[in-house]
Amino acid sequence: MIALTISTDRRLRNAIATIRFGAAALVCMALFSCGPRSAAGEPLDASDLPRVAATSPGRDAGRALAALREALESAELTFEHATLVRVREQIERVAQEPEAPPLVAYLQARAYLDLVTWHQRNASPDDALHYAELAIVAGRTAVDRNRQHSECHRVLGEAYGRVIGLRRGIAGLLYGRRSQQELTLALRLDPQNARAHLAMGIAKLRSPRLAGGDGDVVLHAFEKAIALAPESWEGYAWLGVAHRERGDRSAARTALDRALILNPRNEWVRSELEALRR
Repeated sequence: MIALTISTDRRLRNAIATIRFGAAALVCMALFSCGPRSAAGEPLDASDLPRVAATSPGRDAGRALAALREALESAELTFEHATLVRVREQIERVAQEPEAPPLVAYLQARAYLDLVTWHQRNASPDDALHYAELAIVAGRTAVDRNRQHSECHRVLGEAYGRVIGLRRGIAGLLYGRRSQQELTLALRLDPQNARAHLAMGIAKLRSPRLAGGDGDVVLHAFEKAIALAPESWEGYAWLGVAHRERGDRSAARTALDRALILNPRNEWVRSELEALRR
């Protein structure tokens, strides 16, 4: 009976995520098939996508961008591989449209970074490196089109940081410097950007000491991200991972338990907690 309940609950979550993704995809396809109908940009949610400069292609593109972001955030809540891949494919299709908004490259880089995390957690370093390199390409495009956008610099800096742990040696040292530059600029543009503080911690966590890795800086960065966004599960999840890798299983469990309370649907957090119990 317990197994049946768990299975049913998981199928229900998958169905909800699929419906939300499908709705967002239909909105995006409909908007881009009609083309932009206004030259005036529409303000976006300040949490991720601040007001875009005059290069915004119009209201329909802004609505499509918001729909894509909603689909991506829904996928990030569950962190199920199939859903992450579907959202990535939809963002890639929109990015190829001639009227694609400038910030779609930001969402593209973010989707690739989610898949880096998934493949690293599932012991697929080659796939993780593949997506990290794609995230760098998309991140560079995002920065070129939105130079004053803190989050664009954040995803590029995080992408460089992810490569460090996947490609050792001189390449790691080079990417470590680039990661630091981009994340520093992201925080200069927006000192309250919790995701940038989080990315700084992730980059340090995945870097060897010669490339800038520092366990104390890692914890401070994650704690700062949590202070700025206390209702975000990601800060607690990464703090738990950092404690686990330092050997502090009790602190890791406390942080991951908090992440699961904030986001009980997330399979990545559940798998991290299960690993601690072994």
